[in-house]
Amino acid sequence: MLYFVMILIISYFCFDIYKYNKCKYKIETNNKYVKVRLNKGLFGEYLTYRILESLSGYKKITVNTYIPKKNGETTEIDLICVHETGIYCIESKNYSGWIFGDEKSQYWTQSLKGGMKNRFFNPIMQNEGHIKHLKEFLSEDYSGEYYSVIVFSQRCELKKIKMNSKDILLMRRPFLKRRMSRAIAKRNQVLSDSKVDLIYDKLVQYSGVSEEEKLQHITNIKRRK
Repeated sequence: MLYFVMILIISYFCFDIYKYNKCKYKIETNNKYVKVRLNKGLFGEYLTYRILESLSGYKKITVNTYIPKKNGETTEIDLICVHETGIYCIESKNYSGWIFGDEKSQYWTQSLKGGMKNRFFNPIMQNEGHIKHLKEFLSEDYSGEYYSVIVFSQRCELKKIKMNSKDILLMRRPFLKRRMSRAIAKRNQVLSDSKVDLIYDKLVQYSGVSEEEKLQHITNIKRRK
């Protein structure tokens, strides 16, 4: 029995590694499977990428893109999906526990077992900032619609999330494909394949930045607090 269980476990991880190696996420990030599998944030990001990759329509996706801002700093965007129906800016939150928030509140709350609570910056506002700088950066290449997508992990439960904006998609990851597919189906094609490629080629230059650039980005954020 133990031998059979070990075979199942080994088979599962072999297949999981195979899927990872076939996914373009590996090419985009150059991350090793073990690093991603052992890091909850990276693993959540990878799972989100796989869902975006499975959506219908022509698209290209960048990961951890450090968009230059006018003041010389950068804004980090978890995932950008350049799709034939527009540009989707995805903020990935791999949190557990209960999540409470309001679209207009600056901070949201994560409530964990044992009564522990953590505050974090409103992801809707965070993504609004990302889109603002992305629009400025791509102003000469694209003047169409940008869409905000906030994805929480399946390990959390969204409680009392008050939202009024209908164009913002906010959900747990298990519902991402269905919600995104519905949104895409309602929209017209606004980008040709070649235009998707052109925008992607511009963005991907700012993905996979050096550790020094990442540290500078973090330093700039701390300086503003």
